[in-house]
Amino acid sequence: MLNVKDIYPSKWLSATDITRPIIVTITACTLEEVRDPRGAGTSRKLCLTFARATKRMLLNKTQAQALAEYLGPDADLWPGHAVQLLPDHSPNNRATIAVRRPPDDPASQPLAQAPTQPAPASGWDDLITAREERT
Repeated sequence: MLNVKDIYPSKWLSATDITRPIIVTITACTLEEVRDPRGAGTSRKLCLTFARATKRMLLNKTQAQALAEYLGPDADLWPGHAVQLLPDHSPNNRATIAVRRPPDDPASQPLAQAPTQPAPASGWDDLITAREERT
């Protein structure tokens, strides 16, 4: 049986490649210059490489922001982390790939915010008093 995908294989992961949730490990995150499919020149996109995968994944803005929310904004630190890829639909009802932390990952909660200093109980007076006591 002739399959167009077999005749013209793509090196990029697409929404049609993900038919069920899978867990993959990121091995590399690079910045790629890719041609715009509408012929409007090129653009730069983050690209993920996964362990034991033959295709790489170009991230759209939504996918990149989802990863940044869970793994932190520094994409250089993403390799080594496991992520879950799920078939999904975008707001305009087009097929896409959702990127999330695996459900069994103990760190599946979003990264904790940096601790903040509690505000002085009675405003600036307590802060000034504390500074004067240290000097």
